[in-house]
This record gives sequence, C-alpha cells and structure tokens, in this order.
Amino acid sequence: MYCLIGTFCQIHRGQNIFDEFFDPKYCIKKIKEIDPYFSYLAYAEHNYILNENYEIDKILKQLMTKYPQRIETYLRYWQLLVKGNLKNLNLAHKLSEVCWKNSSLINLEENIY
Repeated sequence: MYCLIGTFCQIHRGQNIFDEFFDPKYCIKKIKEIDPYFSYLAYAEHNYILNENYEIDKILKQLMTKYPQRIETYLRYWQLLVKGNLKNLNLAHKLSEVCWKNSSLINLEENIY
C-alpha cells in the first residue's frame, strides 16, 4: 500500500496529501525484508505504474516459474492480459489452464481466496 501511495506521490509531485509516506523504493526494500516475493511484485507494479511500456510480463513470468504456488502473480498477469495493455485473450486462457493445473500447489492460506 505504501509503495503505491509513494508511486502516486512521484507521479503527482504537486500534491501534499501524502507527505508523510516514504519513497516507494524504500518501501520495496522493507517489503523484501518480510517477503521477497511480494517485493518483486511491488517492484514490477511500481515500474509499470511509472511507465506503461515497462515489460512487467517478464517479471511476472519469472515469478510464476520461481513461485508456482503463489496465486497473486497468476491473477495480476491474467488481469493485464484481459483488461490491461497486454490484451491477449488466448494467452489469458492458457494462463488460466496453468493456474488450474497448479491449483493443488497454490497456497490458499486458510481459504481466504
């Protein structure tokens, strides 16, 4: 959350609502201390927000390979393929199949999903 607010502050430098929030890169480093997986997601999202041409899909593919049990990457990548600037419904369908095949590996912490 702080990372997204920090990114907003970078884009809209004239605002003064969120003056007390940290630099997004500092937040990403702090997230990495807790969970490296989420820090990579935050890093990719931060760069994608700042530059829509940033190749976020490369990082998401690497995260799916390295962490096949984490569902957040599948969901974010699918969202970009269906609603985002990547627009590729065939790949989104294939991703859904991969997610379904990996569903036994995916960590659904206490059925919160």
